[in-house]
Amino acid sequence: MFEAMLRQELGWFDGVTTGSLNSRLSSDATRIADVVSFNLNILARQTIQALGGVIYLFTIDAALAALSLGFMGLASLFADVYGRRSRKLAKRTQDALASAGHGRFDVASTWGLGTHSVVQRNRSIVRERAER
Repeated sequence: MFEAMLRQELGWFDGVTTGSLNSRLSSDATRIADVVSFNLNILARQTIQALGGVIYLFTIDAALAALSLGFMGLASLFADVYGRRSRKLAKRTQDALASAGHGRFDVASTWGLGTHSVVQRNRSIVRERAER
């Protein structure tokens, strides 16, 4: 948020009080600190558990442990590829939805219709079709 504030024009600061800016920055910093400390706690606990599990596996059967670790590495590789592809498709879908919605409201404003008028017109078309 701080970077976004620094990019604002000077006129923006005339409409916003210093107290509200200070409050937002303080609130954001507190949230970030809470999330980071919580995630570090979970990360440390899971790392210790994983290391303990790997050591236990190797004490039971080293060949089976090595095979299991190899498959876990392969599964993480597939998960990474799938995650990247999924994020790319989600971004593409969001961009398409944003551009489609933008065009619809541009057409409505060209006709001199507000959003409320467009909704009323759509409802009347649905009612006419239902009456048939």
